[in-house]
Amino acid sequence: MTTLIWPVKESFVRYISSVGGVLWVGDGAWVTDDGFAFPGATDAGSGVMQFRGALVFDAHAGALHVELTDPTLEPLGGLWSVRACTDENRTSRLLLAEATESSRAADAVTFIVRLTAAGSRLFGGNYPKGAELDPLIVESADRTPPG
Repeated sequence: MTTLIWPVKESFVRYISSVGGVLWVGDGAWVTDDGFAFPGATDAGSGVMQFRGALVFDAHAGALHVELTDPTLEPLGGLWSVRACTDENRTSRLLLAEATESSRAADAVTFIVRLTAAGSRLFGGNYPKGAELDPLIVESADRTPPG
């Protein structure tokens, strides 16, 4: 079992809060001091890391709506693709970012994450293609959700 820890983009999360928006975390994901946590597992054959849980950011009466559900990291040459479902029916998987490994420890790998063009559109064009999101960490140790 592995856990994905990802703050996504702290400035975006602060913005949602500052305008009275809503942040919903659930379906297995939870909030930690380090970001949002998603439990998951790695497929030994393909190397694909699959996580479960949902984040929904909503502001301006729905004019700003970003949904990130059931993220995956998939090997892509020397990079990793970061994909997530972006609709409530979980039918549309978007390649929202590309990640490169930046550091490795015995129990965790940290990745630098940069938006794709599709990821930029998901965030309403507020962050351009190539913009760096907050680093994500994949921990090999299980984290326990609160409560």
